[in-house]
Amino acid sequence: SLDLSAHNLSNNQFNGTLQRLDLSAMAALQVLDLYDNDLAGPLPDAGKLPVKTLVHLDLGGNFFSGTIPRSFGSLEAVQFLSVAGNSLTGSIPPELGNLTSLRQLFLGYFNQFDGGIPAELGRLASLVHLDLASCGLQGGIPPALGALTRLDTLYLQTNQLNGTIPPELGNLTALRFLDVSNNALTGEVPPQLAALRELRLVNMFINRFRGGVPEFLGDLEHLQVLKLWQNNFTGSIPAALGRAAPLQEVDLSTNRLTGEVPRWLCARGQLQILILLNNFLFGPVPEGLGDCPTLTRVRISNNYLTGELPRGFLYLPALTTVELQSNYLTGHLPEDDSIPAEERKMLSLLNLSSNRFNGSLPSSVGIFSSLQTLLLSGNQLAGGIPPEVGRLKRLLKLDLSGNNLTGEVPGEIGECTSLTFLDLSVNQLTGAIPGARLAEIKVLNYLNVSWNKLDGGVPAEMGGMKSLTAADFSHNDLSGVVPQSGQFAYFNATSFAGNPRLCGTTIASSNPCNLTSMSGPRL
Repeated sequence: SLDLSAHNLSNNQFNGTLQRLDLSAMAALQVLDLYDNDLAGPLPDAGKLPVKTLVHLDLGGNFFSGTIPRSFGSLEAVQFLSVAGNSLTGSIPPELGNLTSLRQLFLGYFNQFDGGIPAELGRLASLVHLDLASCGLQGGIPPALGALTRLDTLYLQTNQLNGTIPPELGNLTALRFLDVSNNALTGEVPPQLAALRELRLVNMFINRFRGGVPEFLGDLEHLQVLKLWQNNFTGSIPAALGRAAPLQEVDLSTNRLTGEVPRWLCARGQLQILILLNNFLFGPVPEGLGDCPTLTRVRISNNYLTGELPRGFLYLPALTTVELQSNYLTGHLPEDDSIPAEERKMLSLLNLSSNRFNGSLPSSVGIFSSLQTLLLSGNQLAGGIPPEVGRLKRLLKLDLSGNNLTGEVPGEIGECTSLTFLDLSVNQLTGAIPGARLAEIKVLNYLNVSWNKLDGGVPAEMGGMKSLTAADFSHNDLSGVVPQSGQFAYFNATSFAGNPRLCGTTIASSNPCNLTSMSGPRL
C-alpha cells in the first residue's frame, strides 16, 4: 500500500465526484483534507476510507449533496470531522454518536438537515468543539448534550430550534463559547448555567427568552461578549456586570429591561461596544463611560435616561458612533478641554436628538474631522451655530432643527462640501441666508430653514445648485422676488409660504409681484 500519512489537497479547484475513490487500502493515511474545492456528488462511504487510521477528515466547503452516510459512525479513530459548508440534506445520523475519539465536529453552514440534533451526540465523550450552526435544525436542544463535559465550544446559532435551554447544559463546566442565537428558543435561562464559570462568549440574541437577565452573568470572570438582544427579557441588568470581567461587547437592546445602566461596564478598561437601545432604562449614562478609552460604539437610544453626559465622554479617542437619541438627557454639551485635537478623528455619527440638552453648541465640535452625521434636533440648545462647523469636511447630514438657536446662519457651513442634508428649521435664526456660500456645496440635496426669523432675499445663487431637490424657506421674514432660474423652477409655493413680503410667479396666487408691493407702502 501507499505510505502517505497525509493528503492535504485543500484550497484547490478540484471538481468532479469521489464516487470512484477508494482509499481503504491506504492503511497509513491519517489526514484527508479536501476543504474548499469544487467537489460534488455524494459523500464517500466510510468503507472506502481507512477507518482504523483516519484521524482527520475534512470534506467541508464543497458542493457535496445527499446525506451523511451512516457508515461514518465506523470511523473509529477520527478526531476531526467536517462536512460543513456543503449542500447536504436528510437527517444527521445517530451513528455519529459512536465516534468516541472525536474532538471536533462541524456539520453546519449551507447544509439543510431534516429533524433535529440526535441525542446520541451526547455520547461523544472526547468532544471539544461542536458546530451545528445554520443548517436548518428543528426541535429542541437534547438534554443529553449535558454529558459533553470537555466541550469548549457549542455553536447552535441560526437554526429553527425551539423549546427551552435544558438545565443539563449546566454540566458543561469547560464551556467557553456558547451561541444559541437566531432560533425560536423560549422560557428563562436556567440558573444551572451559573456553573459555566469559563464562559467568554454568550450569544442568545433573536429568540423568545423571557424572565430576568441572569444575575450570574455579572459574576463571570472571563466574559468578553454578551449579546442577548431581541428577546423578552425583563427586570434590570445585573449591577455587577463588567466588574469582574474584561467585557468587550455588550448588546442587550430591544428587550423590556428597566433599572439603570450598570456602572462597572468598562471597569476592566476593555469595553468597545455597548448597545442597550429600545428598552426602558432610566438614570444617567454611567460616569465610568467618560473614562473608557477603548469605547467605539455606544447606542442607548429610545430609553428614559436622564442627567448629564459624563465629562470627556463625547471626546473619547476611539469613539466612532454615539446614539443617545430619544431620551431625557439634560445639561450642556461639554467643550473639549482634554488631549490635543489630532488624537481624536474617529467620531463619525453623533445623534443626540430628542433630548433636553441646553446651553450652546460647543465650538470644539469642529475637531471631529471624521464626522459624517450630526443630529441634534429636538433639544433646547441656545446661542449661535459655531463657525467651526465649517471644519467638518466629511459631514453628510446636519440636523439642528427644533432648538432655540439664535444669530445668523454661518457662511462657514458652505465649507462642508460633502453635505447632502441640512435642516436648521424651527429655531430663532436671524439675518440673511448666506446663499453664495451655501451654493459652494455641490451635493446638497435637502435644505430646510423654515420657521426662523431670517430676513433679506431668497438667494438667486441657489438656483444653480443642481443637486437641490427639496428646499423649504417658509415661515420667515424673507422679502423680494422669488428667483425663477435653475432649481427654483421645481419648488412650489409651499416652500415659500408664511413670508408675506415675498412675491413672484412661484407664489403668484398669494402674492404676484407688482411695483406697489416691491416699493413698500406708499406714503
